Order: sequence, then structure tokens, then C-alpha cells
Amino acid sequence: MLLLEALAARPTDVALEIGTGSGSSLFRLAGSVATLHGVDIAARPVERLRGALAKSRGPARGVQLFTLDFCSPDAAARLPTRYDLIFSCDTVEHVPDPVAFFANVYAALGPGGRAFITFPNESPDRAHGITFFERREDLEGVLQAAGFPREQVAIHTLRMNRVAEWIMGAGWLLPRALAKRAAGLLAGRSRRNGAPQTFDETDFFATADRLEPVAPLINAYCWGVLRLMSLARPVYEAAPAPEVLWDTRILIRVQRTGEPAHAVEARAAVGLG
Repeated sequence: MLLLEALAARPTDVALEIGTGSGSSLFRLAGSVATLHGVDIAARPVERLRGALAKSRGPARGVQLFTLDFCSPDAAARLPTRYDLIFSCDTVEHVPDPVAFFANVYAALGPGGRAFITFPNESPDRAHGITFFERREDLEGVLQAAGFPREQVAIHTLRMNRVAEWIMGAGWLLPRALAKRAAGLLAGRSRRNGAPQTFDETDFFATADRLEPVAPLINAYCWGVLRLMSLARPVYEAAPAPEVLWDTRILIRVQRTGEPAHAVEARAAVGLG
């Protein structure tokens, strides 16, 4: 995930990804933090990812996964710990209750914890998900209703640099025909159900078993394109969010006040607390 460069992960961090999907972010972040957990609402991808992690010979073997609906009232309470770093990419647009989702994000952050939440905010006629925000004040209202103090939150929009934008526009990351077909499937299924779009609920996910024999080739191709996109830095540039948010990529950055919880625990363990 190109956005991982913005996380500034620390070796002492206890980190959580919400919406693990295929697990590409977990594999890249494992080894950069002390502990890494991942959650997803969709059971099949979680089981598939567990199998992939178990076969890994690197630090990804230590990643723990959980099947969890992050919109459920007790989601944060069911997690095994509080986190120094929480990140989520391309998940918010699929959740049915953004207030509940963000309330759990805030509850899962320990003192001094940071959260990075990014998602595409497409206009209703283009959206593949079910949650979107017309104006900045709409999103600010959701975050305040979820319990976020205004001074601990910053809302930005992200834009790719020209090289990355050209590569994406040219269809190098995913052949245009496949991208168009996938987008149609995802949008159609989302609107038919009126339910959160998870991998389990899409026709596109049903093809994963057929693609498994060539998955290494697909992953290698995508990795090469992402590396090419990363040649011009930064890949993404952030700017303060405008009043109207249609058709932008949003980044929400959260910084809870207080000393990181796990730093306090570490000092107490050696008699310094």
C-alpha cells in the first residue's frame, strides 16, 4: 500500500489494521512494529489470509487476525489490547454506520495513539460503496458524534503525484477491461443489497479461487507497478480538505493526547512507572 509511507510506524508500536482485505499492507508493515493485528468483517478473506501468513517465513508469521464487525457496539471491547497505531485503507466507504465505526476506532486507541483512515469519497453516481460525504462539515459531524475531540483530528484530501496519476489513468495497475468489469460487479452488488460491500458479498471475490494458480505472477506484476509509481516522491500529497468533498480521496489523521499506553506499561514493568 503506497499510503504506508505516511504512517511513520515505530518499532515499539502496537498496531491494528481495520479491513485487511488481501493482506498486502500487513505483509509490508510486519517487522516495522512490535505487534501487528488485523481485523476484517469478511470471514473467508480472513481464513485465506491466515493461511498465507502461516506459510510466511518472515515477521508476518506473528500477525494475529480477527473476524470482527467494526460497526458493532462492542467491537473495541472485543479487541485484545489498545493500540498505538491504527490504520485503515478503503474500508469506510463500505460501512453501514460510520458513527459506530469511528467510535470504535477512537475507543481502540490508547493514550497518545495515532490513527490514519483513508478512503475514496466518490459521488453517489460513481460510488462502489454505500457511505460518502458531500461536505466537510458532514464528516466533521460524524467524527464529533463518534467522540473525537475536534483538536485531535485533521481532515485532508490526498492527490497522487503526476507520475502515479498517469500510471493509474493508463490502466497499468489493472487492465482497463478487468477494472471496468470489476467496478460494474461491485457497484451492482452493493446497490442491490443495500448492505456493506465486503469481499464475501461480491461476485469479484468468487473468482479468487480460479486466480490462485497465477496469484504469484499477479502479485509480482502489481508490486512492480507500485514500485514504479513510488519513484517520484511523495506518491501522495495532502492538502486541507475543501468544503465540498465529492470525488476526492480523504485522509483522517487522529492523535490522542497522553503518553502512549504501552510506553507506560513498559516503564512500570521495569520499576519506572
